Amino acid sequence: MRRVHSYCGLALLFFIAMYAVSGAGIIHSSQLDLAPQIVTERVTLDVVGNPDGAELARYLAGKFGAHSRGEPTAVRENGRWIVSFIEPGGVVRFDVEPNLRSASMERRKGSLVQKLVALHKVSGFEGGLAYTAWGALVDMVSLAMVLFTVTGVYLWFVSTRDRRLGYAVLVASWGFTLAACIIHLAMT
Repeated sequence: MRRVHSYCGLALLFFIAMYAVSGAGIIHSSQLDLAPQIVTERVTLDVVGNPDGAELARYLAGKFGAHSRGEPTAVRENGRWIVSFIEPGGVVRFDVEPNLRSASMERRKGSLVQKLVALHKVSGFEGGLAYTAWGALVDMVSLAMVLFTVTGVYLWFVSTRDRRLGYAVLVASWGFTLAACIIHLAMT
């Protein structure tokens, strides 16, 4: 049981540290310089035919290596296509000329803290292999968190005779969790 508890704790170490840093980034975002680095360049295109938004997005993704979580957005504005690819910590936006021969490509790259904040907020499995792997990893870490808690309570229970302090901590933590859930529900 101690071995399971230790391995779960080691597996959680990186993720708890990452969530602590990204949570601090979310809370203290006004004090941190989180302005993205913006690089804009003019690119030439060799689009064949008159593609719809999805076909144009696939072409741009293949030619310029732009990736997106979920489907990229492609909207028409005044005869131009605006195609955006959203990824953790950044955005790639194309403003395509009506003749489909050139475009303005703007890449917004976030800092390490911004990327951690984006990972903090990612959920689900859609968006490609990297997102599916991240989702599966988060699920495994969640299972490790449950195992870590259960084995910790078990080890505490079987290794101590005077359990008053442990019960007090257990009741306080459940009370805090319940209060946080009630406050969250009241705010929504």
